[in-house]
Amino acid sequence: MWGNKIHTVGTISDFIKAGSIGVAPSTPLQFQFADWLIHPIQKIKDVGADAAYNAIHPFVDLLVAVTYPVANLLILTAGIVYIINKDRGITLLTKTSVVYLLVNMLPMLVKAFFQMVAI
Repeated sequence: MWGNKIHTVGTISDFIKAGSIGVAPSTPLQFQFADWLIHPIQKIKDVGADAAYNAIHPFVDLLVAVTYPVANLLILTAGIVYIINKDRGITLLTKTSVVYLLVNMLPMLVKAFFQMVAI
């Protein structure tokens, strides 16, 4: 009923060319050098900004990772405080939420800051 439904249309080597394996598209070296000749200071600033961001990035990632459990505990505490004292509970919940969002946006803000300083 089903028969032989498998048809071989080619081998893997027919579909993969040896020249395309491991080759990433990039700009030629002459254009990179010409761009550096036109904008030498900007290239140096970009490299410096990237180096500064890469030095700070592990600490920012650690801060973002620690924020989630701390925010969960504070929101739980805010819920309990809300039962006892509504105004104080809402204030604690609001402040915790805003700080959590800002800390999670911190990597983007730090990267933007280093890019602005490099201009």
